[in-house]
Amino acid sequence: MAITTRAVCNYLERYIEEYRKEFARFVTPAPSGGGYPPLEISPYINSKKIQCWVTQDGTVIYDESREPDNSWWIAGGPAFVVDIEPSLIPSEVIDLLKRKGLYRKNIGRYRIVAKQGVPAEIWKGELGDVTEEAEARVMDSVIIVKRMPLDLKAFLQRFTFGAFQLILDLPLKRPDESFWTPFIVRGLGICTADLKHRRFLNYLEVSPHLEEAAWDTRGIYVRVQTDVRRDFAQAFTALQAGAQGLISTGGESIWIKPFFDRLSVLSETLDKFAALLREAGDAEESIFHDFLRAHSIILDVYADALSKPRFEYPNGERSPLGKEFVEPDFLLKYSNGSYKLVELERPSKPIATKQGQPRSEFTQAAFQIAEFRDFISKHYSTIKDEFPGICTGTGAMIILSRNTEKSFGGRQNIQEYKTLLRADRPDIEVFTYDDLLDKARYAYSQLATLVVSR
Repeated sequence: MAITTRAVCNYLERYIEEYRKEFARFVTPAPSGGGYPPLEISPYINSKKIQCWVTQDGTVIYDESREPDNSWWIAGGPAFVVDIEPSLIPSEVIDLLKRKGLYRKNIGRYRIVAKQGVPAEIWKGELGDVTEEAEARVMDSVIIVKRMPLDLKAFLQRFTFGAFQLILDLPLKRPDESFWTPFIVRGLGICTADLKHRRFLNYLEVSPHLEEAAWDTRGIYVRVQTDVRRDFAQAFTALQAGAQGLISTGGESIWIKPFFDRLSVLSETLDKFAALLREAGDAEESIFHDFLRAHSIILDVYADALSKPRFEYPNGERSPLGKEFVEPDFLLKYSNGSYKLVELERPSKPIATKQGQPRSEFTQAAFQIAEFRDFISKHYSTIKDEFPGICTGTGAMIILSRNTEKSFGGRQNIQEYKTLLRADRPDIEVFTYDDLLDKARYAYSQLATLVVSR
């Protein structure tokens, strides 16, 4: 018996509820919870609208809530551009890319060409009529389920303007394969070459199972135990090569090997960083900057790090201090589109005077962060294409000094002083180099349990 849209809707409602409960347990601070960072690892956490289409031989779940606010379909992507021969890319777009020096360069858009042309209904992304529909709500999220008189291949062709299953023959799951191992796409845009049609696949989940057993709500509790671990692991693994869009054919084997590869890199980097602090703790700041640039996983295992991005004042303007540009040591970018500014000082520099005041190295770093935030507030338009969504509320981190009495003006109550320092600057995270190492070690121990306890 074919599954009804109401049954699918009920399943998704219960699944989202259980997923959020398990996620909350993961991010609750220890010892009550796992202490993981509250990353946006899945649209099931806070998406405002989850859509599901039931086709003749499978289901497609879609979330579009996190479309980048830059012109990803022109540059930046990541995106597939569906085209034919001769190309339909507008001449004005080519002229723009040439003026910007981006023509024929890697700009995150990947042109894919249909050899036999693209039928009009596919090119326009027309999905056709709905024969059955159901709707539900989970807190502030709406779930919409629709039945379509198309098979899965035809639906995906139309939904992706021909990118999937017309030009690219993707290895979808078969009906005889295990439940709960869907084909998943994350963070990928698709548009037509004439730029008239586009969709951004924040999340696309494709499954071939329509039998009632696959949608039995009694299996949800067990499923979310695996899914939350998978999604945290993929958030960590996706940064291995600076990945942006992700296409996963499903199944544990897809993410286990790259997960352990990256976990091994983290383990080796922890040993190298500890050795650097032990053997060259008095070295110049540049030595540590170079190390962190080459091993940015230490800064944050869930972030992509950009070293010394230069924010130049436009039209000959200067900062209040006469600077032509501001340049943080690092800018961390997270999968949810947020950022964090990072300023480094030498590990050998004390953080406090004998009288107890923060030393100039700390106050100077805090002032530089204020400069960066001021630039963002006044000149966002000049950096929005490169750093979409960056704002004055962007997080910040200062890394300096060591956890020694000498570094804290001869004080023994180091933790109490750091608590006072952080209370004085609540909008800035303050870490010593030892703290940074401990934070990365803790992340390693958390990540190792994702697979061990599965």
